[in-house]
Amino acid sequence: MFFYVNIYSKTSSFFICDFAPNLLIAIMRILVISDTHLGHSLADIPAEIYSEIARADAVIHAGDIGSTDFVETMKHAGDFYGVYGNMDTFEMTHLLPESRIFTLDSLNIGLAHGFGHYDQLPERIMDQYFKGLQLDILIYGHSHIPCRFVIGGTTCINPGSLAMNRNEYSRTYGILQISGKSFEYEVYRL
Repeated sequence: MFFYVNIYSKTSSFFICDFAPNLLIAIMRILVISDTHLGHSLADIPAEIYSEIARADAVIHAGDIGSTDFVETMKHAGDFYGVYGNMDTFEMTHLLPESRIFTLDSLNIGLAHGFGHYDQLPERIMDQYFKGLQLDILIYGHSHIPCRFVIGGTTCINPGSLAMNRNEYSRTYGILQISGKSFEYEVYRL
């Protein structure tokens, strides 16, 4: 049996295991967003997202950000992992890569926005940017459809859009919680 204990940390939660009380397992909390399509004003970001940024150990943005000011703000705020999307400006392509691989805790994460029609989008992203690489998680955007599923051992995550989604969901974002090789992911509606 596990229970959560917050130990003087702005963001992290910890597991304490009742059969091994000296064992403390940290949980990283990551905000996952995409397709914000911000203009020049950061006022378009909902207050809930600023609250989530303050609570997060890291922020991941899967492209179509729209505002270089947002990228600069995030880079100074803490751990930020972002890529540019097909609707981002030329200036954004100088601030962020088109795709990237990074490790959070013990998980290998691939990040790319995506391109073209959203049918088989994660397969195309894997083939274009991460062919032959072992990813635990692929985070992508572009489709404006929040989802989570597994392809060939890789969990594919799309947080949907903070601007507008293509299905019944309103604006959405994701929270990824990681501990070692274990993780949980949940999508939230605004």
